[in-house]
Amino acid sequence: MKWPPNSKDKTGQESAVRNRRFHMRRWILLLSAVLFLWIAGSTLHAVFVEPDMLMTVRETIAVPGLPETFDGFRIAVLSDFHLTSGKKDRALLRRAIDRTNELSPDAVFLLGDFVEGNIPGYRGEIGTMAEELARLRPRDGIFAVLGNHDRKIGIGKLVPALEHVGVHVLENSACPVRRGDAVFFVAGLAERNPDYRLNFLPATASASPLFLLSHYPDRTLQVKRPADLSFAGHTHGGQIAFPVTGAPLVYSKHGLLRGLEKRRGRRIFITSGIGTSLLRIRNRVPPEVVLVTLRAESL
Repeated sequence: MKWPPNSKDKTGQESAVRNRRFHMRRWILLLSAVLFLWIAGSTLHAVFVEPDMLMTVRETIAVPGLPETFDGFRIAVLSDFHLTSGKKDRALLRRAIDRTNELSPDAVFLLGDFVEGNIPGYRGEIGTMAEELARLRPRDGIFAVLGNHDRKIGIGKLVPALEHVGVHVLENSACPVRRGDAVFFVAGLAERNPDYRLNFLPATASASPLFLLSHYPDRTLQVKRPADLSFAGHTHGGQIAFPVTGAPLVYSKHGLLRGLEKRRGRRIFITSGIGTSLLRIRNRVPPEVVLVTLRAESL
């Protein structure tokens, strides 16, 4: 290279720098446009599409000591309906009930938050909820616990409506499920003042499998007698989950979020539920009807 550079060389270098800057700006603008379109598309999908993308989740779980009579017993699990008077919410509820009936479950577990309670004015939807639940036809019964929204909407009105259509509401109580001489128990923790000692269980329950229902997953870890399998809702699976980072809000002190979890030697199945709360939005956590198939496992 000649020194000092002549004006032609200097002009060429300046031109090359300008070209690099121009191409860099183009790439930045292109990437910004792609990012904007991805965010806009994801937002539109989360608001207008995914809240109605009802999925069927199938899970097979082995239960030690389960009588052979119950091998293949099918449980439909539904939670967190958060029903409002909105047409989409009512349609989603009907589809969830239809889907459940299509699965032909032996029993149905309902895990609370039937009607949206954070927004005033939806108490009248208790009747709609009861009418839809009345269409369920499981062989061995419908069992339910209550959630925080049920307390807000009015347990005194909700419980009679559910019981009127054949739902067994388990508030610190339990029901046996029998097939011939074989039996297991379904127990439910009360929304307020849960009995973690399970004193409500009959003495005969100690020799039988126990399935525990609770709206809140964390409460299943506090019971003194661990259940063979627990079921919970409440978390909505986070309701919104991002790639890599996952759900920004986890409504569990123990990080219990979704699916089959194992903590402290206990197994809890958490469903992400059907409805939404406050904002009708779901991202990477679609609504779900769960079908759990129990399998007998030798001790």
